[in-house]
This record gives sequence, C-alpha cells and structure tokens, in this order.
Amino acid sequence: MADAFVNSAAGSPWTGTSAPAALAARGVCREAPGRKVRLTRTAQVRCVSAQVFGPREVQTQTVKLYYNRLCPYAARTWLALEEKKVSYDKQQIGLTVFGEEKQAWFVDAIAKSIPVNRSKLGTVPALSILGANGSPDSDSARFLVGSAITAEFVDDFGSDPAAPDLMLRHGNPLERAELRYLLSEIDVLLSRCNALIVNKNPSNDVELKDKISEQLEDVEALLELNSYDGKYCMGDFFTLADCAMAPLINRFAVALPELRSYKLLDRCHRLEQLDVSYSARPAYLAIRVSNEEVLEKYGYKARR
Repeated sequence: MADAFVNSAAGSPWTGTSAPAALAARGVCREAPGRKVRLTRTAQVRCVSAQVFGPREVQTQTVKLYYNRLCPYAARTWLALEEKKVSYDKQQIGLTVFGEEKQAWFVDAIAKSIPVNRSKLGTVPALSILGANGSPDSDSARFLVGSAITAEFVDDFGSDPAAPDLMLRHGNPLERAELRYLLSEIDVLLSRCNALIVNKNPSNDVELKDKISEQLEDVEALLELNSYDGKYCMGDFFTLADCAMAPLINRFAVALPELRSYKLLDRCHRLEQLDVSYSARPAYLAIRVSNEEVLEKYGYKARR
C-alpha cells in the first residue's frame, strides 16, 4: 500500500499528496491546507475501508457466503443473512469431517485477502465482499472469516440506522455485553457437544457427557436471567445468540441421542422451548437441516 497521509487540520485521509477522486466526490475526504502526518496501519486500513464502502453505502456491495450446510458455525452466519433479509449468493464448501472433499481453491482465494498462516484459513463460514460493479469471486474480493466476525458484519451490513431495534445486537451497552457473554457460553456448549460426537474412545463418553451437562446448567441459568420469559435467548427479540443456538439445537438435539445416547433437550427444557420458537421463523426454516441429513453426516463424523 502506498504511504497514506492525513490532513491534521481537516482530519481527511488521502494517499500520496491528493485525495482520491472517488472519496472526494463522496465527501469522505477533501484536500485542505495543513500539516501531513503519516497514518498508522490501523488508520490506513480505515482509509481503505472508506474507499471500499463509503459512508452508508455498504448495501451496494455484493456478498457471497461460503458455508457447509451441516456446520453449526457456518449456519450462524447463514441464519443472520436470512434474518436480515440481505441479498447474497452462497456456495457449499466440502468438509473432510463429513466425508467430503475440500476445494483447494478456497484457501487460495482467502489467502489473497488475509495474509496470515494458511493453516488458519479454509474453515467456514467465510464471506467475500466487493462493490456492485465487481464480483465476490474476483481477485480483488475482500474476505472475512470466522462465525462471530461474519455474523456481526451481516448484522451491521443489513441494518437501518433509523431502526436500531431490528439489529441482532440491539439494546444498551450492558445488554449487548450480556449478549456477548451468553454467546461465549453457547460456544463452549457447542464445543463440548462436538467433542462427544468426535470422541473415538467410548470409555471417555461419561466424562464428556458430564461436561455437557455442567455447561447446560450454566447456559440455562443465563437464559433464565436474560430472557425475561421471552421467546428467545435475550427475551422477545431474536439476536445473534439465537443465530448460534438454533443451529446447535437443530444438529445436536438429533445427533447426540442417536449417536451417543445423550438427550440434549431432556436435560434443558429451555432449549426445547427455544426450538419451538425457532420453528415458527421462516429464516430458521430456510437454514434448517433435516434429521436424516444430520444423522448421515454426523454419523460419518462420529464413526469409531
């Protein structure tokens, strides 16, 4: 990237000695006399982000979801896209844990945008983003990876500043912090459910089941505290916590009883209530996986 400077008097970023025409036309940055200061790497990234998105123009971008239908992490972002009614494309990525072949080009494409060790790449979900005049499949596409990051991006991407209550992270700062904490506990529950499924040593099953039960108690206590008898994890509003919980229930409430003799819903009745609420939402039905498909793919994953 070329050196980026900011006019200290006007607070306006530009590259080199003049503001990019596209940014100036949008009023993002304007030339003005004053001292030029070299930007930090963070400020340079913000400048580039302004060039890519512009003020309140993010909805002109094209989004493509790379996902796997059976992956509960990918389903979190998939469900967020459906809930926010964002226009998007999607492409199935094979996962070896389900007996599928992973496409080699997938890691190559992400590595062009995210210059980190390749061992950290190649998981789903991933989002590619580009302007309306381009394609998310082009070499200049920007990628985001990770379920938490991509789901939050979707929430911001599809939000109307005039309707903050429609955000999947709505509420005051305390409520949003409580949501993040609940999400972290749901992630622990998901990890423990998955650990039992992939366990190859039957002698470890009892210990792994106990760990799930302990975590279920914590999650249920938080749900009782935060939901205020509402239909969803944080009350009457569907949030990112529900985007994480709904796929977990859909996959593991089916897989665990059949494959590891652990009845998830029987041990936490609040999850059963949530499952009923989710089943009434069109967005959830769009990402829901059939019991037969869950048992087929998770059966491969659980094979000993």
